[in-house]
Amino acid sequence: MRTQDRRHKKSYYRSDRDRTDQKKIPGFLPPPGILESYELIVPGSVDKILEMARLEQEHRHNWEMRYLRQMAYSTRIGQLLGFALAIIIIYGCIISVVSQNYFVATLVATCGFGFLIATALASFRSMKPIMRPRRMEDKI
Repeated sequence: MRTQDRRHKKSYYRSDRDRTDQKKIPGFLPPPGILESYELIVPGSVDKILEMARLEQEHRHNWEMRYLRQMAYSTRIGQLLGFALAIIIIYGCIISVVSQNYFVATLVATCGFGFLIATALASFRSMKPIMRPRRMEDKI
C-alpha cells in the first residue's frame, strides 16, 4: 500500500476527536468528581486507586533514599581517591627532589595537581541540586 493511500485511510482505533477530548489529569490521583464517578461505576475502585497511590508513593520514597545513599557513597569514594592521588603526587615529588631531579618534580606536581584541580572544577560545575525524579505525567 502506498503512503498516500495510508494517509487517507481512516484509523480504526481512535479518531482525532477522541484524542482532543481527553483531559489530562494533573498528578496521580484523578479529581474527586471523577473518583466519585469511578465509585458509582465500579464499587470499591476508589479504595484500589488510593492503595495504588500509597504503594507508588512508598516506592518513590524508597527509590529516592537508595539514590541519595548511592550518590553520597559515590561522592565519598571520589574524595578518597582524589586524596590518595594527591598523596601519591606529593610522594613522587619528594622522591624526585631527593634524587635532585627538579624538572621531573616540577612536571609531576604541575601536571598532577593541575589534573586534580581541573577535575574538581568540572565536578563542582556539573553538580546541581538533587531534585526529585519527575513523574511520567510531567513529561507528557
